Amino acid sequence: MKTFITGLGLAGLLAVSTAFAAPDSAAITQRVEQLKAEFNLDDQQTQRLQNMLDTATSQTPEDRQARAQARQERRMEMRMKRMQERLGLTDEQVSQLKALMSDHMAKMKALQEAHQQQMASILTPEQLAKMQDMRTSMQHGMRGGMHGKGRMGMMCGQHGGKGKPMNGDSTGKNDQNAAPDSTQN
Repeated sequence: MKTFITGLGLAGLLAVSTAFAAPDSAAITQRVEQLKAEFNLDDQQTQRLQNMLDTATSQTPEDRQARAQARQERRMEMRMKRMQERLGLTDEQVSQLKALMSDHMAKMKALQEAHQQQMASILTPEQLAKMQDMRTSMQHGMRGGMHGKGRMGMMCGQHGGKGKPMNGDSTGKNDQNAAPDSTQN
């Protein structure tokens, strides 16, 4: 059962990565066979995995955006339900909080879009493409687990830079790769 759950988790990660990379069907089939062997998946599990990946790779950007919007709405509903239960919120308060959070998310999205436009006006097309590749790489690292190369890996001390050194010294004083502390004289 644990193997099956792990396999499905990997399938989900693979589905997300294939949605961005859009590999051909031969590559997907090859990866499914690798996962089948690695996790000893039966034929039914293998077929479910194949179907998930086929669905993920055949989605248009609009489909992915609609699914993301639906996920965001479900998360909002779950969050509101938890808050209502834990804080004893009235229906009126829930309604007000939903409106507040929706407004906040819309403003954040607009701010993010403005930021991206400003970045595009500053960077060359080559630099912009390289930055997109870096973002995609970081997103895949974040999805890879707590110790990936993305933001989560950095928070867990895997990058060896300033903040969370690899040697376990939470002060960063013994980290040779850490940036100098500007607060010291």
